[in-house]
Amino acid sequence: MLYTEGNSEGEILYKAFREAQAKLGWVDGKNVRLNPSRPGTDAQQVAEAAKDIVASRPDVIVSSWSPTTEALLRETRTVPIVFAQVVDPGGTGLRR
Repeated sequence: MLYTEGNSEGEILYKAFREAQAKLGWVDGKNVRLNPSRPGTDAQQVAEAAKDIVASRPDVIVSSWSPTTEALLRETRTVPIVFAQVVDPGGTGLRR
């Protein structure tokens, strides 16, 4: 996530994401494991978080910002990445 842990706006967005997932039947700890990463906007922390996320061997990654999506794509081309809030994915090379 773009927001660091404890950021009120980030917490609201993450809560909304979890609630929307639950409405679709995906409940954290029941049939899906959500493991949020909140490195903020620091490029080094984003890169380190991307490495950690990919190393955890997820089935899919959800990214909510262009720089985090770019960092994740530098780490993997085999794990599916679902992204939002990304500007011009085709023009920036994010589309595979």
